[in-house]
Amino acid sequence: MDWSTISDFSADGTLITLDESGDATEGAEGESLVYIRKTDGSPAVRMAAKSSARALSRDGKLLLTAVDEQNDTKSAFELLPIRPSAPIRIETGLQSPSTRVAWLPQQTDRLRETRQGGKLRTWVQALDGKPQPITARR
Repeated sequence: MDWSTISDFSADGTLITLDESGDATEGAEGESLVYIRKTDGSPAVRMAAKSSARALSRDGKLLLTAVDEQNDTKSAFELLPIRPSAPIRIETGLQSPSTRVAWLPQQTDRLRETRQGGKLRTWVQALDGKPQPITARR
């Protein structure tokens, strides 16, 4: 890989998530790829393409990503299981892709920051609910 950045560590320090862009992504499904790698030196495993803002759950079982739809009127999260299983897509109904995502301590909610009309706003969304703004546009 040639342009990797670490986006998160697991709570126990055994996993890291990596964002990859640059020449290594040519011919891939998107300009940004997501990998997960154990800290024991084993090879990185590709988890997703066309997504951003990664965050591992505290138990290290799920990777939260914001899906890049290339469409400012549609956005979603995906929960990617670390072990083989189908991803879970969660529609947000918000415009503009996320710039950051994070789990809240309860792990049932996550924060989302969006940019609309040049202004940022932070939202919280339960896994089974709709996003609720928690800040004014700034």
